[in-house]
Amino acid sequence: MRYEFEMELKPVLRKPRGKPGSPTSNVPPIRRTLVMAYQIVGYMAANKIPTMKVFCRQAHVTPARISQITNFLYLSTRIQEEILMEDSPIIDGLRERDIRPLFREVLWSRQEDLWHALQRP
Repeated sequence: MRYEFEMELKPVLRKPRGKPGSPTSNVPPIRRTLVMAYQIVGYMAANKIPTMKVFCRQAHVTPARISQITNFLYLSTRIQEEILMEDSPIIDGLRERDIRPLFREVLWSRQEDLWHALQRP
Protein backbone atom coordinates (compact mmCIF):
# COMPACT_ATOMS: atom_id res chain seq x y z
CA MET A 1 0.00 0.00 0.00
CA ARG A 2 1.33 3.43 -0.89
CA TYR A 3 0.12 6.86 0.16
CA GLU A 4 0.90 10.04 -1.71
CA PHE A 5 -0.03 13.56 -0.82
CA GLU A 6 1.10 17.09 -1.54
CA MET A 7 2.43 19.31 1.14
CA GLU A 8 3.55 22.91 1.15
CA LEU A 9 6.74 23.46 3.12
CA LYS A 10 7.75 26.85 4.41
CA PRO A 11 11.42 27.68 4.75
CA VAL A 12 12.68 27.81 8.31
CA LEU A 13 15.02 30.65 9.07
CA ARG A 14 17.51 30.36 11.87
CA LYS A 15 17.21 32.95 14.57
CA PRO A 16 20.32 35.14 14.64
CA ARG A 17 22.53 34.73 17.69
CA GLY A 18 22.60 38.40 18.41
CA LYS A 19 21.85 41.62 16.66
CA PRO A 20 24.83 43.81 15.87
CA GLY A 21 25.41 46.06 18.84
CA SER A 22 23.64 43.76 21.30
CA PRO A 23 25.62 42.81 24.42
CA THR A 24 26.09 39.16 23.40
CA SER A 25 27.10 39.78 19.79
CA ASN A 26 30.53 41.09 20.77
CA VAL A 27 31.34 38.43 23.35
CA PRO A 28 33.94 35.90 22.14
CA PRO A 29 32.58 32.34 22.03
CA ILE A 30 35.24 30.97 24.38
CA ARG A 31 34.37 33.64 26.95
CA ARG A 32 30.70 32.64 26.76
CA THR A 33 31.63 28.99 27.20
CA LEU A 34 33.81 29.69 30.25
CA VAL A 35 31.05 31.76 31.86
CA MET A 36 28.57 28.99 31.09
CA ALA A 37 30.84 26.46 32.84
CA TYR A 38 30.78 28.58 35.99
CA GLN A 39 27.02 28.98 35.70
CA ILE A 40 26.51 25.21 35.42
CA VAL A 41 28.62 24.51 38.51
CA GLY A 42 26.88 27.31 40.42
CA TYR A 43 23.45 26.07 39.40
CA MET A 44 24.28 22.54 40.49
CA ALA A 45 25.53 23.74 43.89
CA ALA A 46 22.57 26.06 44.48
CA ASN A 47 20.02 23.40 43.54
CA LYS A 48 21.84 20.52 45.23
CA ILE A 49 22.12 18.50 42.03
CA PRO A 50 24.35 15.55 42.98
CA THR A 51 25.87 14.55 39.63
CA MET A 52 26.43 15.80 36.11
CA LYS A 53 24.29 12.93 34.86
CA VAL A 54 21.29 14.26 36.79
CA PHE A 55 21.99 17.79 35.55
CA CYS A 56 22.19 16.57 31.95
CA ARG A 57 18.82 14.86 32.28
CA GLN A 58 17.23 17.99 33.72
CA ALA A 59 18.82 20.33 31.17
CA HIS A 60 18.19 18.00 28.20
CA VAL A 61 21.83 18.26 27.15
CA THR A 62 24.16 15.40 26.38
CA PRO A 63 26.83 14.54 28.95
CA ALA A 64 29.46 14.92 26.25
CA ARG A 65 28.53 18.55 25.61
CA ILE A 66 28.39 19.40 29.32
CA SER A 67 31.80 17.79 29.72
CA GLN A 68 33.18 19.92 26.87
CA ILE A 69 31.86 23.06 28.56
CA THR A 70 32.96 22.25 32.12
CA ASN A 71 36.46 21.28 30.94
CA PHE A 72 37.11 25.02 30.71
CA LEU A 73 37.29 25.00 34.51
CA TYR A 74 40.48 22.89 34.26
CA LEU A 75 42.34 25.77 32.65
CA SER A 76 44.83 27.64 34.79
CA THR A 77 43.53 30.68 36.59
CA ARG A 78 45.76 32.96 34.50
CA ILE A 79 44.29 31.61 31.26
CA GLN A 80 40.77 31.95 32.61
CA GLU A 81 41.52 35.52 33.65
CA GLU A 82 42.79 36.36 30.16
CA ILE A 83 39.73 34.81 28.53
CA LEU A 84 37.37 36.73 30.80
CA MET A 85 39.12 40.10 31.00
CA GLU A 86 41.19 40.78 27.91
CA ASP A 87 39.76 42.22 24.73
CA SER A 88 42.01 40.86 22.06
CA PRO A 89 41.32 40.00 18.43
CA ILE A 90 43.31 36.80 18.98
CA ILE A 91 41.00 35.67 21.79
CA ASP A 92 37.99 36.69 19.69
CA GLY A 93 39.22 34.41 16.91
CA LEU A 94 39.91 31.34 19.04
CA ARG A 95 37.43 28.50 18.91
CA GLU A 96 36.65 25.92 21.52
CA ARG A 97 38.32 23.16 19.54
CA ASP A 98 41.54 25.22 19.43
CA ILE A 99 41.67 25.18 23.23
CA ARG A 100 40.75 21.52 23.84
CA PRO A 101 44.39 20.28 23.79
CA LEU A 102 45.04 22.48 26.85
CA PHE A 103 42.50 20.48 28.89
CA ARG A 104 44.69 17.38 28.62
CA GLU A 105 47.67 19.17 30.14
CA VAL A 106 47.74 18.86 33.93
CA LEU A 107 50.59 21.26 34.66
CA TRP A 108 49.39 24.84 34.60
CA SER A 109 52.80 26.09 33.52
CA ARG A 110 52.67 23.82 30.47
CA GLN A 111 49.07 24.89 29.80
CA GLU A 112 50.16 28.50 29.82
CA ASP A 113 53.00 27.74 27.38
CA LEU A 114 50.50 26.12 25.02
CA TRP A 115 48.11 29.03 25.51
CA HIS A 116 50.76 31.56 24.53
CA ALA A 117 51.70 29.45 21.52
CA LEU A 118 48.06 29.59 20.40
CA GLN A 119 48.09 33.36 20.58
CA ARG A 120 51.11 33.80 18.34
CA PRO A 121 50.21 34.74 14.76
